[in-house]
Amino acid sequence: MLPALLVLILLVVQTALYAHARNLTHSAAQEGLRAARLRAGSAAAGQTAATAFLAGTAGTLLTSPTVSAARSPATATATATVDAHATSVVPFLTLTVHSTAAGPVERFVPAAG
Repeated sequence: MLPALLVLILLVVQTALYAHARNLTHSAAQEGLRAARLRAGSAAAGQTAATAFLAGTAGTLLTSPTVSAARSPATATATATVDAHATSVVPFLTLTVHSTAAGPVERFVPAAG
């Protein structure tokens, strides 16, 4: 009975850690998108912003984070992607977290008149 209860507690904690890791990667992708989609922004700025966000908030919750950002002039869109592994408290369990954010690039439209 006791080992089953211990496993159940570990699974509950692991679920909470995974959910928090997913929220962090999503927020980092959003932060990268904000920097990449600015009119004067760039893919490099998006990657830097997302990496800085993770460095300031993730601590040791995420391992092996990979951040990428892209900006397409043809479609006027920007994309930021974050991949990482969530810290595991359950032995032999590796959970990968993936988040992508995409949106239009800002553009200047002069007022008519």
